[in-house]
Amino acid sequence: ALLGRDDIGSLEPGKAADLFMIDASLLELAGTGNDPACLLGTVGYCRPAKLVMVNGRIVSEDGRLASVDEPRVREKAEALSQEMLRKAGQA
Repeated sequence: ALLGRDDIGSLEPGKAADLFMIDASLLELAGTGNDPACLLGTVGYCRPAKLVMVNGRIVSEDGRLASVDEPRVREKAEALSQEMLRKAGQA
């Protein structure tokens, strides 16, 4: 058991299934395949993950949140920004 816990450490039914995937074919990651366990700490991967799962559910894929309507959020943010500028006398 990892860290003394039976609910983590492998991908099996009944376990947490928190994981992420990155694109190891990127040029800046060349040579890191020898020790993938230390990849993030030593290389400083700073791109969006290809896939993030929490408790077996996909929460992000290719850098986009799975449960968020990004175009709608962007539209609302633009409208709020314009409203703030208008109230400040800038628009």
